[in-house]
Amino acid sequence: FTLPEKGKLTYQFEKLDFSNNFSGNRHLVNGFFKLKDWNLFQNASVLNSDSDYAKSTFIRNQSQARYHFKKNWIGGTLRLEDNQERLIATNQLSVLSQRFTEYGAFVGRGDSTKVYIELGYLQRANDSLQNGFLKKVNTSQSYYLKSRLIQTNKANLSLFVNYRNLKFDDTTRKNEPSLNSRLLYNDQFFKQFAQVTTAYETSSGTIAQQEFNGSILPTLKSARLTKRVAEFKIVRRRHRLQHFPRVAHLLLRARHASEHFHGWIKLPPR
Repeated sequence: FTLPEKGKLTYQFEKLDFSNNFSGNRHLVNGFFKLKDWNLFQNASVLNSDSDYAKSTFIRNQSQARYHFKKNWIGGTLRLEDNQERLIATNQLSVLSQRFTEYGAFVGRGDSTKVYIELGYLQRANDSLQNGFLKKVNTSQSYYLKSRLIQTNKANLSLFVNYRNLKFDDTTRKNEPSLNSRLLYNDQFFKQFAQVTTAYETSSGTIAQQEFNGSILPTLKSARLTKRVAEFKIVRRRHRLQHFPRVAHLLLRARHASEHFHGWIKLPPR
């Protein structure tokens, strides 16, 4: 479905049968619309797999709405994942099962392709396997600043700061606050004959991997098979194996989702 000069909405269905031991399918819905001062982005997928080892369902959604006025913008985000793998032998959830829901809000000023500053807030609830059931184990509140302070043909300066407070439902565990930041400066001299890059980072506490790089195009491919299986895409996340039947270890490879939602979309310049 396409609206000329305003955006489009697409649906995609993918299916993989591997010998007689594995069958999987995935539904994908992607959309991006620019309506006057509004930018709307949607990415959702539902993956079902069935093998002689386990049955699993993996649901993923990422949404963003952004409103522009003059050189300013304000917006909100919703991000969630629900991954449940049930073992055939025991009918119990495997240790790979997990779930989270994250809400966010942000404000910014400038040009996201040049000089800008953005402030944001994220609240996230994490569920993990507890005594055979998915239960909430912790919540986190994050505050971030990301900016590009200088952007010229030869030099740029960017700053990222993130503070997160992780609170556990287990009252015997203390809160885990963390603070990290990165200042990055690039410059060129003598008609690009010499280039200098300076990075300064600080961190404290136990922190998840941060996304210091700026916004990226809204590809957001939530799943990807290895090239050896006809480019059939299944699941892709960040940092660790997350969803695969054992019969397809080398086929379905997933990564743990990043804590930070604010880096995954780049809107057209104003």
